Amino acid sequence: MKSLAGLLVIGAFVLSACGEREIILPGERLPVREDGGIGVIAAASDASAPEALAISLPGPQRLAAWPMRVGNVLNDPAHATLSAAPQLFWSANIGAGDSRRQRITADPVSDGTRIFTLDAKARITATAANGGTVWARSLVPGFERDSDASGGGIAVAGGIVYVSTGFGELHALDAATGAERWVQRLDAPITTPKVAGGMVYLVSRDSRAWALDAENGRIRWELPAAPSLQVMATAPAPAVTDRAVIFPFGSGEILAALRQSGLRVWGSSVSGERRGVAYNDVGDITGDPVVSGGRIYAGTSAGRMVALSSSSGERLWTASEGTVSPVAVAGGSVFAISDRAQLLRMDAETGQVLWRQDLPFYRNARLSRRQGIYAHFGPVLAGGRLWVASSDGILRGFDPASGALAAQAPVPGGAASRPIAFGDALFVVGRKGQLHAFR
Repeated sequence: MKSLAGLLVIGAFVLSACGEREIILPGERLPVREDGGIGVIAAASDASAPEALAISLPGPQRLAAWPMRVGNVLNDPAHATLSAAPQLFWSANIGAGDSRRQRITADPVSDGTRIFTLDAKARITATAANGGTVWARSLVPGFERDSDASGGGIAVAGGIVYVSTGFGELHALDAATGAERWVQRLDAPITTPKVAGGMVYLVSRDSRAWALDAENGRIRWELPAAPSLQVMATAPAPAVTDRAVIFPFGSGEILAALRQSGLRVWGSSVSGERRGVAYNDVGDITGDPVVSGGRIYAGTSAGRMVALSSSSGERLWTASEGTVSPVAVAGGSVFAISDRAQLLRMDAETGQVLWRQDLPFYRNARLSRRQGIYAHFGPVLAGGRLWVASSDGILRGFDPASGALAAQAPVPGGAASRPIAFGDALFVVGRKGQLHAFR
């Protein structure tokens, strides 16, 4: 009887406790996972409405050419002139478009007279300013098939077009005729070259940096980095300062080496990942290093972005946001397309996100039918707006102060490259193997 009475007392205590009001502690609620849990992603989307914040942009300049990926050797192009609402005014075929196994990875470049493009099957084409084909040639080695590899990048300097390919070769071609000057085989797929001071700098996907003589293609020096088991299907380019070359690697490493000797100056890495997503295992540098104001801005698709001192490599800040394309720096802000398909404006000094604007993400909004995501390329600052070309078939222009959508135009077949802007026009390579011009 005593044990039964004890159980009745305990039961009564529990029932009385259940009837008490829950005590809610005051204070701010913070997520348990601060850098990428599902709750954080949802909150970011809910808070995506842009807020106007003052910005002072440099005046637009009429750029005569766009000779390299991301505009110049620093990957920091000037604010280009462009109309407020450009429209498509011609399209030109450049070869094979994206397929299941092959992708267009090369941004177009221009010497101001011709626009040079590389299709998904290693075909280089020179297109005139009116859309006519000047010349074209295949860069597939005689012992390979055009379906065996894809990828690569382009740069043009001194009347020579330098083209890297997924077959591990760097070609130097006459810009006017396409005639081959020389070819150097590096035995691994190559990303986009940069040309400065009579040298060609590039990275191969077996984690080596290279410096070649621009005149004859001879190897001047090479620099190894940590190996990487997997990389993204992109073609990031080095950045070149007066003193050093900044190389991005598939492992997330960033190395600075002296331009002439290849002596390593400093090394850093973009480490960390966004939790809860499968792609965080790939730490490749997808946001090419951009040198601006004594700083280097770079990021990965795994969910991290950093600002480094260009002289020492010292890390100045880290943001829990990835970038799938090189950033644009202007007016004390860094503009980036994040790994979560958002256009971001960040404070260049601190990395704080000032606003975020959602871009189309999944191809189908229904959770059970999500089979792929849209690709976004940019942003590029032109005509006072941030231009983003997307695989959903839209070129969008955003207000840098608020992030509000200000203009848009169709891109037939969807975009496959970052836009380039020069001569009061903007050019985008499409997924179906076409070059589109907007004015």
